[in-house]
Amino acid sequence: IDPQSFEFEGYPVRFFDVYREQGIAMRASISDLGPSLLSRLLELSEAQQGILNIIFKAADEKNLELTDYKDLKSMVRYAKDHREMFSDEYGNVSAQSISALQRKLLEFENQNAEQLFGLPAFDIRDLFETRNGYGLITLIECSKLYMQPLLYSSLMLWLLSELYEQLPEAGDLEKPRIVLFIDEAHLLFDGTPKVLRDRLEQMIRLIRSKGVGIYLVSQSPSDIPDEILAQLGNRIQHALHAYTPAEMKKAKAAAAGFRTNPNINTLEALQDLKTGEALISILDEDGAPSPVQRVLIMPPRSSFDALNDSEMMNIARQDPAYIRYHEDVDPITAYEKLEQMTLEEERAKAEAEELEERQKELKRQEKESERNRRSSRREPESALSKSMKKAARSAARSAGRETGKAISRGLLKTSSGSARRAAERAAGSLLSDLFSSFFR
Repeated sequence: IDPQSFEFEGYPVRFFDVYREQGIAMRASISDLGPSLLSRLLELSEAQQGILNIIFKAADEKNLELTDYKDLKSMVRYAKDHREMFSDEYGNVSAQSISALQRKLLEFENQNAEQLFGLPAFDIRDLFETRNGYGLITLIECSKLYMQPLLYSSLMLWLLSELYEQLPEAGDLEKPRIVLFIDEAHLLFDGTPKVLRDRLEQMIRLIRSKGVGIYLVSQSPSDIPDEILAQLGNRIQHALHAYTPAEMKKAKAAAAGFRTNPNINTLEALQDLKTGEALISILDEDGAPSPVQRVLIMPPRSSFDALNDSEMMNIARQDPAYIRYHEDVDPITAYEKLEQMTLEEERAKAEAEELEERQKELKRQEKESERNRRSSRREPESALSKSMKKAARSAARSAGRETGKAISRGLLKTSSGSARRAAERAAGSLLSDLFSSFFR
């Protein structure tokens, strides 16, 4: 380094922050993350992940866009309210799994992590912006994000996935179009399901053809899975001190990861490195790793001082991207559409219940009218019949008495007056009852 020509200078930088406290708002839509990353983020079981896959499938088929957190919550609630329909179309959807998924979402919400989701979503084209001939350095502020390892690692995995899927093939470039540094890289692999780890390995292996360089930064190489380390050609190792058997084991593993150099004892050099020194190995022209070398690191030309929160926010507010990302955009998506569908279902249900009540009332009125018609026909006939029967019974009793008297007189001519009168009364009463019985 020539002290006379070495000049300090600043470089264009842009700060992003999921929590919007130390940079421009950074968001991703629920649909962009997809069910696999969301399942990892929410730490879902296999059954719960299956439910989430069904929810994403149903949302896609029903043209219900999932952008922010309330879209996801409303879609889960819709699946719970229409569980039988979902089970018929997509397979068994158990109430227990949906309830467990809702509890996971509540835990996630309590951590204020839902701020990651929404619109406008981060556009990876912003990573390729240049200013005054310099590439723009994009920094994602993670001092708070590190406290939620799953959220941080899921965001990094999403960024990798977006770069891999959206960038065109670039071939074998002399220099990459963009370089992505991921600090605390071991968080990418902690608790990651095999399907996601396989996906990550594939992206790291193939993303170079898209013109993207990736540097995984970690305290020790042993934090990175061997299958991932095998895909990384350039290695830079700072001092790794070993004071315990466990630390010595890590140091030996790190030293063994370099191609040997007969002029350097890699393990001893690794523990003896000073500030500003490193062991490095890079790919040669043939694509093979070069022997390990002990080198000095060129100091940065920009300031070593750390910016405080207000300084970072001042830089962020002066950035043109601040205006694009600052305000939340809430278009008509799954939440609004499901709210409308729910209102229509409730209205249709209320109308159906009202129609059913009206039909019941009409039937009741028809029955009441029919009873009244029958009653009105019976009442005159009943009164006339009673009058006729009463008159007939009265005439019959009178005729019976007279007939009885006549018969008793003929039979009892010689009897005394009192005996004859008694016989007449008995005969008259008997014949009266007999005649009137015919008119009951």
